Amino acid sequence: MWREVAGHTFPEAGFSSVDATQVAAAEQRLRCAPPSEIVSLLLETDGILGPYGVETVWPLKRIVEDNLHFWSDSPLTHLYMPFAPLLFFGDNSGGDQFAFVRKPSRPMPSRGNTRMAVAAGSPGTCWTISASLSLLKETTGTSS
Repeated sequence: MWREVAGHTFPEAGFSSVDATQVAAAEQRLRCAPPSEIVSLLLETDGILGPYGVETVWPLKRIVEDNLHFWSDSPLTHLYMPFAPLLFFGDNSGGDQFAFVRKPSRPMPSRGNTRMAVAAGSPGTCWTISASLSLLKETTGTSS
């Protein structure tokens, strides 16, 4: 499917592919699983070379190397907002890069165990978010 779509858009595009073992190794290095859409594209094409030799969708190796660099390079972390929430996968050669927003896996607290209080309103009042995800208004000093 991806070869047909890319070939229609970029008739001069050439393709190779990666295998599931290479994708698994990339996931380990990145410490996250790339979205299924990019994985299926890479399994079929290992990136898309657009007009003028631009890697519109990067090969798997570049996805891994560039993201590890973006996430850890000290000068970049001081110049820009954090790149950690993003998984870059291509560019247009004009400075614009394409990325997925990474969704971190967060364990849900068990029901009734954990609460997070955030100050709001008048002194002595806070909003409490319980593990059951309901929002409760609570006045300090009252028994629960």
